[in-house]
Amino acid sequence: MALTVTTAYYIRRLIRQNLDQLQSVIATGAAIQADVLSDLNAVLQSLYLEPQELSTAELKLEKLTAYHQSMSGQVGSNRKNIADLEEQIFWLLGFKYKTVEHHGTILVVDDVLDNLRLLTAAFKGQGYDVRCATNGAMALTAVQNVSPDVILLDIRMAGLDGHAVCEKLKASHRVQDVPILFLSASDDVNDKIKSFEIGGADYITKPFQIGEVLARVHHQLNIRNLKQRLEEQNINLQREIRRKAEISASQETKNTSAFTFATGTHQISQSIVDGVGACLYRSQYAPKRTIIFVNDVIERLTGQTSNELVNRGCTWNELIHPDDRQQAEVLIQEAIANRRPYTCRYRLLHQDGSPRPVQERGYAIFSSTGKPAYLDGLIIESSQSS
Repeated sequence: MALTVTTAYYIRRLIRQNLDQLQSVIATGAAIQADVLSDLNAVLQSLYLEPQELSTAELKLEKLTAYHQSMSGQVGSNRKNIADLEEQIFWLLGFKYKTVEHHGTILVVDDVLDNLRLLTAAFKGQGYDVRCATNGAMALTAVQNVSPDVILLDIRMAGLDGHAVCEKLKASHRVQDVPILFLSASDDVNDKIKSFEIGGADYITKPFQIGEVLARVHHQLNIRNLKQRLEEQNINLQREIRRKAEISASQETKNTSAFTFATGTHQISQSIVDGVGACLYRSQYAPKRTIIFVNDVIERLTGQTSNELVNRGCTWNELIHPDDRQQAEVLIQEAIANRRPYTCRYRLLHQDGSPRPVQERGYAIFSSTGKPAYLDGLIIESSQSS
């Protein structure tokens, strides 16, 4: 028995489509190595010297190829089965897939099947898991089941175009942070401007070069991974601040509290004063100073628990008596502008409406860019301050 002409042609086409992902598992010179031009019957005869083994391999290849042909028309539902069939076919010919580090999942949305095939083959060869959609509706359904790391999105499509799909994706909490790279045959500047205005991360003009697409996707993944690492580090740092603050709070005297509030995106744990209770803040800008933790001293002065203040997003300025807020803020901002320590007195407002005089002493710490990174200081009840 020998492989039929139809089966041999079909297998050679599979080899051609996957050649960059395959590696030989046979010793050099031990047998003929298959390629896209090989006489596959001769390859099999060199691999399987016993007639019975050869006949079994040929029969398996005929059956596997027939199954592959029948399933290839329904890629979406049979993707895993097709991949398993290909792996068995290649193994019988002395091949296995190369071990490639997984780099992420990419969703490719394009109504041109040739583009989908080209991009899928290229990304799979680089270790990416690829999911495909041929229209906008399919893309929106796909992201409900798959969490892609990058989305390649064609603009000109029937039904929902790429811009409409992008707007819906950016409105979804699940995938709103996933970078979207637009693919378009249009070089119109208005298309490019709109693509970036609605949240696109990049714009690639067709006809594209595979090397350029790979490089741009890799760049976006690096940015996303860096952002995720920074967010994780920031969360861990905040946890460490809370931990140290709670340890310090347990050692707090009943009349003194330390505080730290950030004006940038970083919270610095070294600002906790050993042996002194801490009151921590977090904010994008200095005037806001959103509370993320207070100790029992501040709870006593305000009549509110730490959880109550944090859960409602209370800012430090809200705790200051309305008549004292502007004066305190002006003094602090002037000190920051002149890069000097500050001392100011004001009244905290207790929940029962009574004022509680305190003294705040602090100074700003500046980043390498010259902007205030965070403030560090003490709040002391005025009756105990000097």
